Amino acid sequence: MDSFISTSGWFKEKDNRRPEEQDLIELRKRNKQPEMEADIIKQTALIKCASHSSKDSSTDLYPISK
Repeated sequence: MDSFISTSGWFKEKDNRRPEEQDLIELRKRNKQPEMEADIIKQTALIKCASHSSKDSSTDLYPISK
C-alpha cells in the first residue's frame, strides 16, 4: 500500500507542510539565487584575469626580434 501511495502521486510532501515551513523553503530558494549569481561573476572575473595575464606574459616569452 505504501508503494502505491508513493508512486501514484496522491501524497505530496509539500501538501503536508505548515505555512511557516513552506515560507522558509521559499526564502532559502530566493537566497540561493544571488549566491549562485555572485559565484558566476567571481568565476568569470577569475577567468578574464587569468586570460589577460597570460596574454601579457606571452609577449615576454616570445619577443619580437628586429
